[in-house]
Amino acid sequence: MYKCWVDGEPCEAVAPIAGLVDEASIETVASSGALPCDVCRQAERDTAELSGLRLGKHERRILLEAGPPSDPARIPGNVKRTHLEPENGTRAAREALRRALRTLHQAGLVYRETEYSRGEGRRWFSAMVDEYGLPIPGSSRYGERHLGVTYITTHRMAARLSPLGGAFMEMARPELQAGARIRWARYQTVIIAAVRKRGPDLLVEFRHWVENERMLAGLMRQSDRAQHAAAVKKALDSIL
Repeated sequence: MYKCWVDGEPCEAVAPIAGLVDEASIETVASSGALPCDVCRQAERDTAELSGLRLGKHERRILLEAGPPSDPARIPGNVKRTHLEPENGTRAAREALRRALRTLHQAGLVYRETEYSRGEGRRWFSAMVDEYGLPIPGSSRYGERHLGVTYITTHRMAARLSPLGGAFMEMARPELQAGARIRWARYQTVIIAAVRKRGPDLLVEFRHWVENERMLAGLMRQSDRAQHAAAVKKALDSIL
């Protein structure tokens, strides 16, 4: 029986299909992050620990600017994330923003992600280069340098609200915008009631994530991983 990593008890999402699918498929799906932990016992644990969380100006800014939780259909590429830039370009400001993002991620309020972009840049080469950045034979001469075009991939910090963070922001956005003090005791009971799923609702959430995992594995041409996800989804379909 697959055990919950939060409290060591049997996983609520896996237990109903334990006899309908092999352990290898369950382990593969679980290791890919497709279990609905953020609306199950993990959400209970994270909500209980919010009372000790202090929100500084960087944490508040991230929560206000972060993208919403992913759409219910869990369509790959249909996730809206917000890239984060420091208020000024200094190394200290960037590190402060990164530290605030890490704090919110550990509290379960946001997903810490990376947004990639690809564009053209210019750099000096010791030889002439073609459109792919490859040296042109015979173009290199001792002591000469040529300015050419190259492609540069950059990555930026990005954030997206978790279900827990989304439920919190629905209630506390005005307080955050006003800079008011957050009293977590006012929100904890309502947040967990909005986020925590049980029974069929939890299994439906699990099926969404498994279908997303199957589609991603197919796009990456990882046939074994896709087959394991398909087996788990078939088992879930049979009981829903």
